Amino acid sequence: MIFRSTAPDIEIPSLGVYQYAMRNENGIDDNKPVFIDAVTGAELTFGTLKRDSKRLAAGLQDKLDLKKGDVVAIFSPNQIDYAVVLFGVIAA
Repeated sequence: MIFRSTAPDIEIPSLGVYQYAMRNENGIDDNKPVFIDAVTGAELTFGTLKRDSKRLAAGLQDKLDLKKGDVVAIFSPNQIDYAVVLFGVIAA
């Protein structure tokens, strides 16, 4: 049996996850926090997320020769920098 939503269909963009998340169509200021650590109060801004994830992606490609299709495992506690690592790996 096929179930259908009563809500209208949504358009799914033909972008990768990194490109979709960083395209900033809502005009988020680079200084605006996008992640806040509830325990420490540390903040990760949109600009820092973009900059650091690009740097990590470049390093993974340059130093480790990471290519599309390679597999990366991330072993990390729940911390604010996880987003940088995740998006950096996706961007690489």
